[in-house]
Amino acid sequence: MRITRIIIAAFAVLLASGCSNYTITPGVTLELAQQRKAQISNIRYNLNFNIPTQISDSVSATVDIVFTTNQQEALIIDFRAQSDMVKSVSVDGKAIDYSFSNGHVIVPPKYLRKGENTISISFISNNGSLNRRDEFLYTLLVPDRASTVFPCFDQPDLKASFALTLNLPGEWVAISNSKVTKNISKEDTKQITFEPTKPISTYLFAFAAGKFKVVTKTINNRTYNAYHRETDKEKVDRNLPILFDLHDKSLSWLEEYTQIEYPFDKLDFILIPGFQYGGMEHAGAIFYSDSRLLLNDSPTERQMLGQASLIAHEVSHQWFGNLVTMRWFNDVWLKEVFAGYMADLIVNPQYPNINHELNFVLSHFPRAYSVDRTQGANPIVQPLGNLLNAGTLYGSIIYHKSPIMMQQLVGIMGEEPFRQGVIEYLKTYSMQNAEWSELVSILNKHTDEDLTAWAKIWTEETGRPKVQYQINPTDSTITFTAMDNTPFPPSLLDISTLNENAQRIWVNKLPFSVKIEDFEPQRPIAIANTSGIGYGCFIPDSTTFNQIVSNNSLFNNPVTRASNHILAFEMFTDDLIGISTYLNFLVESLNHETESQIQSFTLNALNTVFWKFATPETREAYAANIEQLLWRKILSGTSDNEKRAFLNGLISIFTTDESFSRLYDVWNTSKVGEISLNENERTELAYQLMIRKPELYHTIALGEIERIDNPDRAAKFEFMLGAISSMPSQRLEFFEKLKVPSNRKPEPWVTSALYLLHHPLRSDFSIRFIEPSLNLLSEIQETGDIFFPKNWLDATLSGHSSEEAKRIVENWLSKNPNLSPNLRLKVLQSADLLFRSANIQL
Repeated sequence: MRITRIIIAAFAVLLASGCSNYTITPGVTLELAQQRKAQISNIRYNLNFNIPTQISDSVSATVDIVFTTNQQEALIIDFRAQSDMVKSVSVDGKAIDYSFSNGHVIVPPKYLRKGENTISISFISNNGSLNRRDEFLYTLLVPDRASTVFPCFDQPDLKASFALTLNLPGEWVAISNSKVTKNISKEDTKQITFEPTKPISTYLFAFAAGKFKVVTKTINNRTYNAYHRETDKEKVDRNLPILFDLHDKSLSWLEEYTQIEYPFDKLDFILIPGFQYGGMEHAGAIFYSDSRLLLNDSPTERQMLGQASLIAHEVSHQWFGNLVTMRWFNDVWLKEVFAGYMADLIVNPQYPNINHELNFVLSHFPRAYSVDRTQGANPIVQPLGNLLNAGTLYGSIIYHKSPIMMQQLVGIMGEEPFRQGVIEYLKTYSMQNAEWSELVSILNKHTDEDLTAWAKIWTEETGRPKVQYQINPTDSTITFTAMDNTPFPPSLLDISTLNENAQRIWVNKLPFSVKIEDFEPQRPIAIANTSGIGYGCFIPDSTTFNQIVSNNSLFNNPVTRASNHILAFEMFTDDLIGISTYLNFLVESLNHETESQIQSFTLNALNTVFWKFATPETREAYAANIEQLLWRKILSGTSDNEKRAFLNGLISIFTTDESFSRLYDVWNTSKVGEISLNENERTELAYQLMIRKPELYHTIALGEIERIDNPDRAAKFEFMLGAISSMPSQRLEFFEKLKVPSNRKPEPWVTSALYLLHHPLRSDFSIRFIEPSLNLLSEIQETGDIFFPKNWLDATLSGHSSEEAKRIVENWLSKNPNLSPNLRLKVLQSADLLFRSANIQL
């Protein structure tokens, strides 16, 4: 059998077949995807993996790819591996000549026939997307990583059925998209076979295997299986009944809302230590980060809301993303915005004590602005020429600006017309693929509004608009004027006078004027965007702004107070207000604010300003007073949750010896006042203490590791110690190890460690890591999962605010003109506060 490995030979095959209209390049280009979509259909994969006990041994496997083709042309199969990892290729049991080029197996046309074909490939699987550890492994194939694990047609619009067999160590169990049909044990091994799935995209295929405990529960005639590795029995017993119930409630609600039965054969879930995301919605088998769902005792209501929302989000994906899938990953935002919207509808009524309007504003607007205000802002719908770059599309615009757009859309249409449009969309494209324009066409039938032009501005334009407004007391009008060239997305917007009666208006374009209802000439003040739903930085005149800063705590509506907080932060980062004014505003708010969600936002803002913008002299001037305030709140807060929030806020920013001494006692006793620290809080405190007092590094490290019982959490703690070591040589060694891809897993551990490595108190030392970290970026995008490049950048630049650090990033961007455009945007996004802080400190 002959294997041709050079590109010239691959091109020759294509030329001979008449397929010379595109080039074999790495990844899956849009052109290749469109050609294959027109060529093949009815795809089935029969997969067989041999999982060895030793992580150092390779995973060998076979796949039979069954498909129908309407053309006798060369076939390109994706397999992102080294050519020698393909062991054989055969058709109808006979070995064939094939080519391998740039991560593709190319089958010549002479071996194919119109109609059904079967191609069998024996191969060695890549370890990267198998996420192998000593006692378990799991696949994570979004967006284009299926082809790193097995040969396939790795594009979302070629849905297929998957039949899987796993050969495993005898003590291991396994989960996949479908039900188990056979489980055969043989001495020290076992073979588990799963029934064929319904049609799903390659990125939704998944399996996990290892030493997991399995718990089964039946609710409303549906049986759920949960897999976990948690050793704290009380934590498991406390959480698992809730998790089962939340999955069933979400599933039942979605069946009612969509009028479509759950589209897959079963729904199981697995809780994985160190999982890269909060959750991943594989059809029939949802993977979660265990720390997101296994809550400690006495969780806050917001933590419980987060737990329920995550589950509702991933279950919603079974309809929005799995039942109907985007044609191409440029529309990946669509499944995410639907899942988020549905999760809110499912969960919010279960927690009536939480102000959900406030939660929406604080959860989405600041994070959307954190990207849209930057030089690296990207639109909701981004161009995508190759699936290799699909991971770079993910970010805060998808997860936070698109929900704001969805809120506006539902506000324009009305909830019931919107629902009817969604039902029609799901039924029209059931088990198929669709794109944004096709959804808009359907929604247009359910409203008198023309959504096409509206949608174009929201999804294709970038930037956080900066809008100035002024009051004319003579005619009681308010006028909005653009302060920059950022396109203004047509929006619903609220304005209020000091009596806080909201007046909702529709602002289609700028400039825009409207008469203010309930205007009081004796108090000629009105505030824009008091409900927070308008998208942009709405800047008042000086009189109104002074009223906001001086009296924010007097506004009765917490959403108004939160909207004012967001405005003040955006104005501060735009250098429209000074650091002393803003710090005093934050401190005053912490003194008086009673709403926990606003307290949390204020503490986070304080942390950002304190470390990112304040000079050492400013920090020293404010530190004692801020820490005393936080200690008072810890000891006199109205609830344990409030006290805990202020404690965590103090742990993140303390610098004085007095606070160190008191917090060291807290760490020793795991208690402050009536609050008992949970393990995660105690460990985070240990990290912060070791950074402040390197001379106590060994004492604290040994004391902490002795108190961690779970082996997975103990392994994480030992990993983190390299980043916070008291010895600079060990921190250098830690970073050098990260240059090896296999040492950059688990990715959440690496991200957390980098934040500590680049702590502001150690920025003079860690600045040396900025340029080599940027040099690794393209490789990280190739080898890491979708959020890792941005997380890597955020953590690397987190502790830096100097002009020197800014210059390093700017020079690196200048020296790398061929950097992927999307990665360049990520760098500019992550560097935004660094650039702004360096400018403000000049």
